[in-house]
Amino acid sequence: MNFLCFESNSLSISLMDIKKIYSSFWTLSGSMLEYYDYMLFTYMIPVISANLFGGHFGDSAEFGYALMLIAALFRPLGAMAMGYIGDVFGRKKALFLSIVLISFASMGIGLLPSYQYIGFSTVILLLIFRVLQAMSAGGDLNGSAIFLIEHFGEKRAGLASGVSWAFVVFGMALASLANYVISKPIFQPNGWRWAFIIGGSIGFVGMLARAMIIEGEGFKKTAKQNYSPRSWYPYLSVIGIGAGIGGMYYYSMVYCFNFLKQSYGNQILYYQTLFFVFYAAVVVVSGILTDYFDIKKVMFFSVLALLILAFPCLLLISYGYIILSQMITVCLLGIFVGPSHNLTFQLFPPKYRYRYISLCYGIGTSIVGSATPYLCTKFSQLNYFAPSLWMSFCAFLGMLGVYFAKKSPTIDYED
Repeated sequence: MNFLCFESNSLSISLMDIKKIYSSFWTLSGSMLEYYDYMLFTYMIPVISANLFGGHFGDSAEFGYALMLIAALFRPLGAMAMGYIGDVFGRKKALFLSIVLISFASMGIGLLPSYQYIGFSTVILLLIFRVLQAMSAGGDLNGSAIFLIEHFGEKRAGLASGVSWAFVVFGMALASLANYVISKPIFQPNGWRWAFIIGGSIGFVGMLARAMIIEGEGFKKTAKQNYSPRSWYPYLSVIGIGAGIGGMYYYSMVYCFNFLKQSYGNQILYYQTLFFVFYAAVVVVSGILTDYFDIKKVMFFSVLALLILAFPCLLLISYGYIILSQMITVCLLGIFVGPSHNLTFQLFPPKYRYRYISLCYGIGTSIVGSATPYLCTKFSQLNYFAPSLWMSFCAFLGMLGVYFAKKSPTIDYED
């Protein structure tokens, strides 16, 4: 009888592990699909704007960046709404809703008629679909990482943070690859539409899979006291980290490559995809390292290096050392980004974690990150090196985020 009980318990544990693996995989895969859809719009703005608007609004790419910035202002709203659902009704329901929204929006963009056929309604509909994408991304990025860390446990939180970021980066890499592929003449002029339609269609598969995931044990933990985050430091920390990551990412991986595309053509998009693979590897390694080393020191010194090296790296690009410049920037950015979910995770208890992390991160990245391509495009018209000052400013915001994390109160939990 004891032998049978042991076998039964072992089987029960094994089945639970399988459920956790399934839940983790489809949460991460859903994030990868979402960020394929979300970043596809960002990378393809010049193509989308040219095909949909046909020069009706002057510089089509600049107009598209302006639409992206307006839509990004709604990201904190989606973050707060889905964060509240995630905290009150469970992470699963919020993550399910986020993938439904972005799949619908991506299909809508792919099927949207041009300005030639429905006039200004094209602008309105494109803005609505992008708003839905932004709201979805606001609820998924931090939510999926929180879900994963609550499954992995705090002893492997750095690994969970890095892996979560890696799947997001893989989604970005797929979007970059799609952007490169559809630039080929054979896919013109409507290849970009199929990139969105395929992404939206696959997203519905992820939606069905996410319907069957289970909550992590960390979601059930309670603080020893009825903790309510009244200190401003946790909020300011996440806003600063979100602003820093958003700004530095959009500068290095979006603005710089779109800028270089003007001189080197579509071939530069191939290198952009390779840098995403490199970026994914760095965030995982960085996340793992912070399970053994001080997370705040690792993040602080990497972002300090980014602040100092922003101008020299742009100078390297001006002399043609593009690969060296981008390797330095992407490596340091990955070291800062990899453990960031783990750091923000520690600032709030489960009862408030999803809504406040998503909201504050969304505020930072929507204001600073989404403004970066538009502002850097404007700055570059004034001076070639002016955008590097913006990069340094974003790195400074990231440093402030780490500093405020050090000042945040510690949360004690019941055993």
